[in-house]
Amino acid sequence: MIMALGVLLAAVYLIKARDAVTVTIVAIQALAVGLFLINYGIEGFFVYGVSIVLALLYPYISKSSGQKSKGWMLLFLLPILINYTSQLLNWPKYEIHYLLPILPFGVFIYALFNLKKFEKEMAFMIVFMFDTVIKLIEFIELIGRL
Repeated sequence: MIMALGVLLAAVYLIKARDAVTVTIVAIQALAVGLFLINYGIEGFFVYGVSIVLALLYPYISKSSGQKSKGWMLLFLLPILINYTSQLLNWPKYEIHYLLPILPFGVFIYALFNLKKFEKEMAFMIVFMFDTVIKLIEFIELIGRL
């Protein structure tokens, strides 16, 4: 349900940034969240993976991304991809898996302060950020149980 809120915020932000690739990524994210909500979890999980891969390719597909933006997007999406891959392959969760969402959270805060650099990317970054916040809450709950 929280991810649906992220998709709604991303849709509102799409009004400002109308890039075809960004719209495609957010539409795929919306499809993934919709599949999760109607109990098609596996399909939604794979569709969400497609959106991660497209977001990783975004700086190379989009001509408006600068060199610095490519580095920041890689820094933002790589931990998300690692967590996704570990869930996909059913790897055991180590402490690093719980600490990885801190990096995208920091990059997102940086992007909020430098909104002009990340104007087009912000729409799909919002949805990934909601996923990262869910992972951070899991980490805080794990610490609380110790």
